[in-house]
Amino acid sequence: RYSEIDETILALQQAGAEVLHGVDCTRLAEDKRFQGRQKFGAAYYNFPHAGAVSGFFDSHPFVRWRHENLMQLFFRALTDFMAEGASVKVSSNAGAVGVRYSDIIGAAALNEFVHVETVPFREWSLRHYSRSYGDKRDARQRPGAEYRAQQADRDMVYSFCFLPSGAALQKAALKR
Repeated sequence: RYSEIDETILALQQAGAEVLHGVDCTRLAEDKRFQGRQKFGAAYYNFPHAGAVSGFFDSHPFVRWRHENLMQLFFRALTDFMAEGASVKVSSNAGAVGVRYSDIIGAAALNEFVHVETVPFREWSLRHYSRSYGDKRDARQRPGAEYRAQQADRDMVYSFCFLPSGAALQKAALKR
């Protein structure tokens, strides 16, 4: 679907990144590739989305809980793999009705990730990331200037620092 993917992976590898495929960010502890690894100093999640449900909009209650849970499970999964003081950056649109900024900030706080700052995506050093629809439309068209679902000037990067207290985390606030 993504014609530029090989070029992007090569650029990441040349910059010293290790690229893994098929990672479920909510189940890192179950992925054998993460067993016994050095803790991460940074993690990035650009425009998270829990997936479309045919016939429902992102803000519909039947779908909304999936987006909230995605952020709860993402930040909870990271707690076992991030070094103390590690940086986590999650980008989303301030007006998103899927994964909302409140889902991101709330899930981070519940899992001992302290909100450091929010900056416009257009000002971020990794701003050249190309958005995608995340579905079959990407094979024929990618969102660009014509992407009207969300205004690009409201795309934000929410930055966090992992500061674990050592105390047991409260139960994740998962919706059902």
